[in-house]
Amino acid sequence: MNLAAQLIDRARRRWPRARQSSGHSSGLLFVFQGRQGFRIGMGHGLYAAEPVFRASVDRCARVIEDRLGVDLAAGFHDADAARRAHEHEFHSILTHGLLHIGLAELWRSKGVEPGATVGLSLGEITSTVAAGMLTPVEAITVVQAAAHWDERLLAHGKLLLLEADLATAMAACRDSPASLECFAEYGPATTIVFCAADDVAVISAFLGGRRIAHQVHRGDYAYHTPRFANCKEQILMDLAHLRPKPQNFPYYSSLAGGLLPATAFTDARYWYWMLAQPVWFNTAFEAALSDGYGVVLNIGPHPSLDPYLRAAAAKLGKTPLFLNSLQDDESEEITFGRSLDRLRTLGLVRPVASGRGLDHHVAPDTVDFGSEGAIRDPYPLLEGLRAQGPVHFLPRHGYWLALGHQEVSAALRRPDLFTSAPGAGLDPVLLAAPPEHHARARRIVANNLRPEQEVGPEAIAIADHLLDRPDISGRLDLVGDFAVPLSEKVAARFFGLTEADFAAISQIVGADRYGLAYVPALQAWFARYAEDGRPDTLLARMTGGAGDRFTAAEAASILTLMWVAGTTTSGMLIASAAKILLYQPDVRAEVIEHPGLISDLIEETLRIEPPEQTVWRRTSAEASLGGVTIPAGAEVRLSLAAANRDPRHFADAASFMLQRKPAHLAFGGGLHHCIGAGLARLTARIALERLLLHVPHMRPELPINRLRYAASDHFRALAALGILTAGHSS
Repeated sequence: MNLAAQLIDRARRRWPRARQSSGHSSGLLFVFQGRQGFRIGMGHGLYAAEPVFRASVDRCARVIEDRLGVDLAAGFHDADAARRAHEHEFHSILTHGLLHIGLAELWRSKGVEPGATVGLSLGEITSTVAAGMLTPVEAITVVQAAAHWDERLLAHGKLLLLEADLATAMAACRDSPASLECFAEYGPATTIVFCAADDVAVISAFLGGRRIAHQVHRGDYAYHTPRFANCKEQILMDLAHLRPKPQNFPYYSSLAGGLLPATAFTDARYWYWMLAQPVWFNTAFEAALSDGYGVVLNIGPHPSLDPYLRAAAAKLGKTPLFLNSLQDDESEEITFGRSLDRLRTLGLVRPVASGRGLDHHVAPDTVDFGSEGAIRDPYPLLEGLRAQGPVHFLPRHGYWLALGHQEVSAALRRPDLFTSAPGAGLDPVLLAAPPEHHARARRIVANNLRPEQEVGPEAIAIADHLLDRPDISGRLDLVGDFAVPLSEKVAARFFGLTEADFAAISQIVGADRYGLAYVPALQAWFARYAEDGRPDTLLARMTGGAGDRFTAAEAASILTLMWVAGTTTSGMLIASAAKILLYQPDVRAEVIEHPGLISDLIEETLRIEPPEQTVWRRTSAEASLGGVTIPAGAEVRLSLAAANRDPRHFADAASFMLQRKPAHLAFGGGLHHCIGAGLARLTARIALERLLLHVPHMRPELPINRLRYAASDHFRALAALGILTAGHSS
């Protein structure tokens, strides 16, 4: 690993990417059980022997006692109290939560940090403590909200345990003669489904006809079904106090069925959707095994999921080491101590540190934004630099980099001092023109653009055609098959180009649209195009008629700029927003329930993942920015990506939050604010609306940590975004 890659890795403490070594803590996977394995007296041994475990249980139990008036901590040292908790469904769930959280804090107090976490249902909530996303008190509050509504909604249906893989179970749900819904995926050949109690007989007969072995589950749990819709507003109120943090470790989510993006925000809405949607635990666990985790530590009173975990490992041809925190056939201190000793021999126990946090020590003189790691994820590197100051000189690149929102905004508002001269090679008429000439060019362009509402129906028709193509069956690349052709075809209609014109441009651009090597050839094509008279086109409107008009050469330059900027920006925006919908199912569910939120989705995508990561400037004189003096004639990059995640300007800056007040710089600012921003937003909105209409249950083809980006330090462009479009039912 070269030095730059090492620096990126050091700053990457919150990057949700599986680290595959089994020789240190990153090879260790914490698996948080659900509510399985309750036994009278669970936790008694550790409560008596381990002060950290006892303090954790007592602290969280006090929160419950203050709210409900019941002392559940007593169940960890008194047999009668433990028996009462076991007999009361509500208290049983809460006791499980106390045990999980106590174990998470105990393991970490011993120097055992997970390389990643995964949890099933209740375990997804409690695993946030190990991942650093919620405090123990916040986590037990979420558990209480889930348990509270589970108790209210009991006995409204039945759960059936199917001996079937997920695809078979979903097909059965789709074809069932009565309503049948997936509830949870336990293992590679075990899925739980939900139906109304009155429909059990007819569904049982249907499953028998399909030779799907099944049995009625002993539990009747209310969550992970649409019944939870009745309590959405109350849950949002109950959990409004949550202040989640980005994960310290990769977090495999059973709601997402894999890695949860680092930008995910596990607030009240996330937990509502986790409780109201089916969970794909086995899929998430298999994703973790595929990423190389070789040691599995069960967190719970007894390894009840062990058969399913081993079946998943066997299916993948993996042989992880399974260790248990507790088990019901021996002393808790013995089980815990034996696993701790084994982890020590494996080198998975570290000296206990006084604190931990993001390592911001990134050396500006060695930063390389062209490295593989930076292309894959530049944000930890940008964060590490910004933590040391808002402006830096990067010797390896030979330019100054501004990273703070205040500093980038200030530079954008001073085009006389921070000039756009570096863009002259692409377009000297609008992009790189001095302020007075830029104002003229901008006025001509703005006065001759077609109203965006006229483009809408055409964009809808194009999107529907791309999504209805007969050659698409079961799989779709949202970049190459949808986002890119949609943005380019909309731009062609906007320009008034013919099919032959569009074909010629497509051939010129080729596959490497983000390297911009094609720009000279495109400029030459538009120069020839400008020489031909074309009625009712953008070219004709900008060069003909009364008033100030472009010359043919000026128009050719403008059209080249608009094609490059418009198609790349729209295509990347569509793909990045679709990625959010694909890998953050809580966001997708919220947008499907409230389609008006698509505009918020677009704005937050622009902030968290701006298509154009930087804008290029050159100082016309010595300038002061962020307390740093920049010499005259210096190359300056204004990092829109870093400014949009500046914690001085945005609360929870690294997290994706719907309904955040727009204040991003994705389209630049000041005199050079993107003139095509409206068209980009319109195209993206239509694209996402039609995508959710055609493929509401799309699934990712690849885990998020295996997505690739175009090799550009300027654009944030997914190389591909494969989705599976068939065989899925919720």
